[in-house]
Amino acid sequence: FFIPDARIGWLPHAVSLGQHIIQTERIDCLYSSSPPYTAALIARTLKRKTHLPWIAGFRDPWTGFLSTPVRYGIAKKIDAHLERSVYAECDRLEVAWLGIAKDFQKKYPDIDATKLLHIENGFDEADIPAVKFERNAKFTLCYTGSMYGKRSPERFLDAVRSLVRQGKVDPAKIELKFIGRFGSNIMPLFEEPTLKAAIVVKPYMPHSESVLELLRSDVLLLVVDDSSDSAEIVPGKVYEYIGTQRPILALAPEGAIAALIRETQSGTVANFRSQSEIEQAFLKYYERFWAGETLWEGNAEAIKKYTRREAAKKLATLVHKLVEIHPPTFHDTHQ
Repeated sequence: FFIPDARIGWLPHAVSLGQHIIQTERIDCLYSSSPPYTAALIARTLKRKTHLPWIAGFRDPWTGFLSTPVRYGIAKKIDAHLERSVYAECDRLEVAWLGIAKDFQKKYPDIDATKLLHIENGFDEADIPAVKFERNAKFTLCYTGSMYGKRSPERFLDAVRSLVRQGKVDPAKIELKFIGRFGSNIMPLFEEPTLKAAIVVKPYMPHSESVLELLRSDVLLLVVDDSSDSAEIVPGKVYEYIGTQRPILALAPEGAIAALIRETQSGTVANFRSQSEIEQAFLKYYERFWAGETLWEGNAEAIKKYTRREAAKKLATLVHKLVEIHPPTFHDTHQ
């Protein structure tokens, strides 16, 4: 039972160390990134002590989000009070996806919404080596990440299995790689006889190796959680997928991810509840691969703005503006 999260024990030491750093390094602006939400409370305390401008960054919403604890009674009220105080006291609220901004405005319509700024997660070009691989002997599709609960490959596997039974796909000519952590409800799905020989399951691996697995593949599989919140969520992995310049087969609802993939022309979106759409998308790439056609058709200019370099420029510009508005005169860290 920790509010807002299990990192709350960091707060006293982090504030003390933060005061020392601000004083010795002559810091002009504060930036926090959450979750963990304790990071925002640390920054809030430092702002109160120093009066420095503060940008509160959020990768996910706070209360009521699908990955945050369900709270009741006094615990729920305390958590909401902390959330509100952070939103109200920060100078700017930077969000990684627009759904966070919508969540903020819905919960707290009385707090000034002009402080909101959307800066996408983006991908780091340095994480994606410029390497070339031999053409795969089989049409190779890859998924990296975790799967559990409402995130499942079941509909995708059903679609591919259907194509095999229709005689449109030869299971000996495909390889389906699943790399990461998979729940006990997921592993049996990989054992069904029709596709078992085509499926390769690998455990979690270092990020650099995972990126190489993506680059060795012909198509990347993206599976969005079957949840009402999914339409607004854009995980950081989506940008990394785009950065590899491998076409994405996305099983997703209409929403932020679908719009991003269409804007960047980085793949095909199939409704995750429509087996026929999934079949069509898979078959398109399968047939084009065996016809020797180019699979990647991404829009380089559209993709460029989603690099971490561009995101850093936006953040740096914001910092400079805030420092101009709130020029530091002294850093009082002893209040």
